[in-house]
Amino acid sequence: LRHRLLGWEADWSAPHPPGPIRYQSLPAGRYTLQVQAFAPLTGWSAPQSLLRLHVQPPRWQRRLYAAFTTLTGPFLQTRRLRRQNLALEQRVLERTREVERAHDALLNANRELHTLSLTDALTGVPNRRQFDAAWQQAAAQVQAGHSVTLALLDIDHFKGFNDTYGHQEGDRCLQRVAGALRGALRGPADLLARYGGEEFAVILPGESLRDAAGVIERLRRNVEELGIPNAASPHATVTVSVGAVTVAPGAPGLPADWLSLADAALYRAKDLGRNRVVHDRP
Repeated sequence: LRHRLLGWEADWSAPHPPGPIRYQSLPAGRYTLQVQAFAPLTGWSAPQSLLRLHVQPPRWQRRLYAAFTTLTGPFLQTRRLRRQNLALEQRVLERTREVERAHDALLNANRELHTLSLTDALTGVPNRRQFDAAWQQAAAQVQAGHSVTLALLDIDHFKGFNDTYGHQEGDRCLQRVAGALRGALRGPADLLARYGGEEFAVILPGESLRDAAGVIERLRRNVEELGIPNAASPHATVTVSVGAVTVAPGAPGLPADWLSLADAALYRAKDLGRNRVVHDRP
C-alpha cells in the first residue's frame, strides 16, 4: 500500500505493508486520507478516499476566536457597511453626473435648434419669424414711453443682378450686404433681419428721429461702399433703397400700421430714383 493525506501532503508515501497510519500534531483543518494498493498484474489501483477528517483547533483557540469575533464583529460589520455605502454613493454620483451631462447636451441641442429656427440659413441674420416677434416687443415699448424706429431695405435691381451674374453670385451678394448692414448697427439692442428675398429689416429701439436718421443713412452708405458691380443698375453698383418710420410715445396707430408706413416710405424711395432713404413718422 501507499497513502497520502490531502490537505497536508501532496505526494504519496513510500510503499508499505498494511498496518496503522499515524499522524501527529496536525494543524486545524480538513483532510482526506487516500490509499492505493499495488498488484503485480495491474499495478497501482485508483486512489481510494478512506477517511475525511476535521481537526479542530484547541479549545482555548476556539474560545479566543469566539471572543474576538464577538468583540470585532460589530466593528467589521460597520466597516463593511461603510464601504458598501461609499461604493453606492460613488455610483449614485457617477449616475447623477451622467444624467446632468445628458441634460446639458439636450439643452444645448434645443438651444441650437431654436436658434436655427430663428436664423436665416443663407445670411446668418435673424429671419422673418424672429423679426415679427421682435417688432411686437419693440412696438410694445412705445406704450411704455420709448421711441422705436423701423427701417425696411430693398436691394435695388436685384432681379437684374441675378439675371446678369447668376444666382450663386446673387447669394454671395446677399451675404455681403447682410454683413455691411450688420456693421452699421450700434449694439445688441438693434436687430437686423432678412425680411424676405432681397429685403432686410432693421429695428432701432429707443432712438429719436434725428439719431435714427444717422444710423439709417449709415446702413445705405455701407452697402454702397461695398462697390459690388451691378450692370443692371444705373448706379453701376449694388445699392439699397430704405423706407423708415420712427414711432414716438403716444403716436397713433398699431404696429401693423407703422409697418405699412415703413413699406410705403420704401416704395417712395424707389420712385424717387433708388439708393436713398425716405424717413417718415405717424
